[in-house]
Amino acid sequence: MKIFLKGMACAALVLTGPIYTACTDIEDYPDGRVTFDEIFDSDRKTGGYLNTCYSHLQRHAMWYGEHSLLDEFTDNAYDANSISNSPSSQWWRGQLTPYTNPVETGDNSGWWNNYFQGIKQCNIFLANIDDAKTFTKNTQLRYKAQVYTLRAWFLLQLIKRYGGVPFSTSEYGLDFDYSTVTRPTFADCVRQILSDCDTALGCDDELFGWHSGTDDTERGKMNKGIAWAIKSQAALFAASPLWYDSSDPKRVTWEEAAQITKDAMDKMKENGYELYRRSPSNRLAQNAYDLYFQSRSDVSGNVDKETIFEIRDRMEVYMYHGLPTFDGAVTSGANPTQELVDCYELTNGVRPILGYADPDHLQPVINPDAKKGNVKYDDQNPYANRDPRLTATVYYNNSYVRGDLSERVGTYVGLEDTPDGNQIINPNDRRFTNTGYYMRKYTNGASNHMENQDGYFKLMRYAEILLNYAEAAGEAATDVVPNEAIDAVNLVRQRVSMPKLAYGMSKEEFLERVHNERRVEFAFEEIRFFDVRRWKELNGSGKPVTGVDNDGNAISGTTATGNVITGMSCTGLKRGLRTTFTYTRFVVDNQRNAVSDKYLIFPIPGDEVIRMINYNGNNFQNPGW
Repeated sequence: MKIFLKGMACAALVLTGPIYTACTDIEDYPDGRVTFDEIFDSDRKTGGYLNTCYSHLQRHAMWYGEHSLLDEFTDNAYDANSISNSPSSQWWRGQLTPYTNPVETGDNSGWWNNYFQGIKQCNIFLANIDDAKTFTKNTQLRYKAQVYTLRAWFLLQLIKRYGGVPFSTSEYGLDFDYSTVTRPTFADCVRQILSDCDTALGCDDELFGWHSGTDDTERGKMNKGIAWAIKSQAALFAASPLWYDSSDPKRVTWEEAAQITKDAMDKMKENGYELYRRSPSNRLAQNAYDLYFQSRSDVSGNVDKETIFEIRDRMEVYMYHGLPTFDGAVTSGANPTQELVDCYELTNGVRPILGYADPDHLQPVINPDAKKGNVKYDDQNPYANRDPRLTATVYYNNSYVRGDLSERVGTYVGLEDTPDGNQIINPNDRRFTNTGYYMRKYTNGASNHMENQDGYFKLMRYAEILLNYAEAAGEAATDVVPNEAIDAVNLVRQRVSMPKLAYGMSKEEFLERVHNERRVEFAFEEIRFFDVRRWKELNGSGKPVTGVDNDGNAISGTTATGNVITGMSCTGLKRGLRTTFTYTRFVVDNQRNAVSDKYLIFPIPGDEVIRMINYNGNNFQNPGW
């Protein structure tokens, strides 16, 4: 068997995000081919083939089509690029088919083929590495642990999107009989993922450590932290309503998921993982949570002990998801929705908005408890006394932009004799917001086209491990939630000085709080897209999405107006601009169509389905497609 290596695609590695960057050259052959025997007879070639396994990691983050974020495909955000038929607008119009997937665009395209190729190359590597003649045994063991973790990662990404998929742990031979292929269940795939991770975790710490290494050239290399994070996420998904099947002998129960996620939490804590708590040194960051998303992790984990897996490329929020006043801004991109803003609690732990009294979300149901005590929700000043993560995540009217407090966001139209607000609502210009909000997360207010100082995308972090365990333990509880599960949530909340959840909470109340905590903590981190699916709550999210206007002028001519919040008094704006506002909720989009059950998982590519029908008569297509 031979494989076309084409120089081992080192150039491609630059484009794939968090990867093993120690690229190993392979000498050229006249016909461009190298046999496997030749590859695994050379240190350089074997290292190069390891690079090809890593090259199948996708970029995620803001490198979907038109620099989209995956949250634009959820109820957390509305895409300002919808005016130009953006991928997310195609998605919400229901244009997903077995042949066209609006999510799979830009640098994050071809998930199915890419990850199956990754699994295939991992299989080839594992089949040959034991016979590699030039490596020491320790090097072989270290490489194998990395590749087992990679294979688990690739399979997890596939099943999150497509459900159970046919997989093999060995390379198909040229004479393989494809008529024998059957489709495994989600649980089948998860058992393989857990097994691969356990194999990797069995490697000695000296050979396969808890972080990628000590040198920046090792950034993105698989490690034990990633292996445990994969186990935690896989178990959580497998026990969730979308994938749990009581008749499947390989099913993962909530009790088992609670144990796996607890083991992940405990093992990672024992080996140095904890929440990032570094205090900001300037006013560009509000708190440790805010600073974390403006910072790059250190490979060794000595300073940043929270990041498990980080995208290697710096975000360009100032350009593709920023304020129109940022130098070099092209589009405001992901505009946070009013639904997301409504999820942030008051600083006393009370959630002010409990839901909506109408289908268009224009009549919020205000929690009576939010009107009591010293900390109250004031509908004339709706952003005061809110969870600090709101200010760290969302730019809202009158919030500060620069660290020297010289500029505030103004999402309003000016008075007759004054200039307009600096970041008005304008659905006809993609540089401006459609919702009255702009995304702040990852943003450094000093970034511009001359010097980008924005942050880095955290694909996995310790906060997720904590909340994975909390959810699984809460689901496994029969009545009262165990204190340790509540402690895990409280660790996340304490970082931003939010009050602790009380012990003795009922299962129902606790899970409602955990679901909301995940939405708030992980906004714009690719978590909610999958959460609402595995919870089977897709039909209750995304339709409609709303925004808020500050004076009615910016949305003149739209079909929806609504609940008026009057009289907010604001100070500190530039001289001559408005200081009082009338807030009005309005519908941004209530025609979203991608909310039925068939959108819970992607359709399997149509050509693949036809091939399997031709091979063995089995239709592997997902329901509804």
